[in-house]
Amino acid sequence: MASLKRPVFVIGHYPLYTVTSNEEEGYFNLPIPKRQELLSLFEENNVVAYLSGHTHKTVINNFGKIQLVSGETTSKNFDENSLGFRVWKVSADTIQQHFVALEP
Repeated sequence: MASLKRPVFVIGHYPLYTVTSNEEEGYFNLPIPKRQELLSLFEENNVVAYLSGHTHKTVINNFGKIQLVSGETTSKNFDENSLGFRVWKVSADTIQQHFVALEP
């Protein structure tokens, strides 16, 4: 029996990186060796999205076919975006996400 490759979502607190996958280690990202290890594991295991927080601002990157999203918060954002959250809709052939702002 052939196994289906189902999309995998990984959720963590820290973004792997904020601008580029080879950026220097800092407060808002993971150390380069761990980042590289995770990205390799993600590619090998059909990860389609890595969702994180920690930055309190919107950071959206792509690493190949993997979406890396550090989203807005419901408490305090450090950018100009509204407070809110992201909704992800996953079906057999599409993955969509959108932001939902909280009412002021």
